[in-house]
Amino acid sequence: LHELGRTGRPDMLSTAFATIAAALVDRALLAKAGSRAWLGIGLALGGGFLSKGPVVLLVPVALVCLPRAGTTLGARWRRTRLDLALGLGLLLAAAWIVPAGLHGGWGYVKRLVLDQVGDRVRGESNHKEAVWHYLVAAPTGWLPWSPVLLGTAVAACTARGRALLGSASH
Repeated sequence: LHELGRTGRPDMLSTAFATIAAALVDRALLAKAGSRAWLGIGLALGGGFLSKGPVVLLVPVALVCLPRAGTTLGARWRRTRLDLALGLGLLLAAAWIVPAGLHGGWGYVKRLVLDQVGDRVRGESNHKEAVWHYLVAAPTGWLPWSPVLLGTAVAACTARGRALLGSASH
């Protein structure tokens, strides 16, 4: 976000789709969403798959897997229907990948998807650093946002702060 926020790149699209999916997952977990919330989650995951790949799953799946009082993992999974949402997301991605493979050949899809991910993990290609570089770079990128993050965390610990943030006072 801090590096690419000013440009319309796949990273930002993926972040937007992951945020939408996470918000819909959270609404479903809080029982504030209808039984068809999985449709919105699946559409958001599909858009994220197409923009950046499986990394879009990290936050929505973490929300489901995160322990919550009074519920089990199975109940959270059923409430969000993450299996259906994931299937819809993969179907949307396949709706692009399969025709691209049929038209450009499967070697094209392999180079575009698999080889590019491998290059990025190794720190080659258009990403000059390996994936572990972000463990060092992220804290300096987060530093300008630290007052907002810290303030939000502190505010969430008080009833008045939760009311200000618009959340329920649990």
